[in-house]
Amino acid sequence: MWKSIVLAAALVGSPWAMAQTTAPDGTPPGLATSQLSSATIQKAGHALHDIAHIRMDYSQRMQAVQDPGQRQQLAQEAQGRQIQAVKAQGLSVQQYNQVMQIAQADAGVKQRLLTAAGAQ
Repeated sequence: MWKSIVLAAALVGSPWAMAQTTAPDGTPPGLATSQLSSATIQKAGHALHDIAHIRMDYSQRMQAVQDPGQRQQLAQEAQGRQIQAVKAQGLSVQQYNQVMQIAQADAGVKQRLLTAAGAQ
């Protein structure tokens, strides 16, 4: 149960907020739901799993630190690790963000993504 809550929270709060417009159907430009391969969803799911763990780890670390400078340094380190997690799956940050945006608009894709994330 806890694992699915963490994964869902990671899905909702994509690590990189990109100001993109969406198509009338709610999908981001450049990638349609029908273009998402199972492999892409699997890769994004594995990255989502890793990102959820990175966020939990760094959230705890940041709560233990009082100095704003140290918190900023930890936040930058966490973001770097999240980017590495995405790239380790063979995706660009843009591709990952597009999958996350599609998953927020398409319940079927969201379920496949969460299944892939939980399968690790």
